[in-house]
Amino acid sequence: EGGGGGQVKEPSPDAKQRAKRISLLSGGICAILGSVYILYRQTKLRAASEHEEMTTGERESAKELEVFEKDRVEKKEEEEEEKEKDGDEKAAAPKGKHVTFHDRRVIAYENRIRAYSTPDKI
Repeated sequence: EGGGGGQVKEPSPDAKQRAKRISLLSGGICAILGSVYILYRQTKLRAASEHEEMTTGERESAKELEVFEKDRVEKKEEEEEEKEKDGDEKAAAPKGKHVTFHDRRVIAYENRIRAYSTPDKI
């Protein structure tokens, strides 16, 4: 009579179903968001490491190209000096090593291998 006596009202079957659906839905959403976050972090880290590799490789290939360019200029100067010494005006075209696109790609690849390998693997 009026005091409540400690009885708890049992929820209706519809309320139980609704609560179960809501908990399953919220659990599923949390799982999906967690998975997306993990994939995002992995992709971001992978992209950062690839960018770092590219810039390192590009720096190394630029150094190699500078070396080839210096060698080419030195050879050209030597040939000009020889022409002057010989006095021959009809000398052949300069015979310097021409760095092709393929050569630059190979050099960049070798430099990446050197940068990320131990000396015994090279």
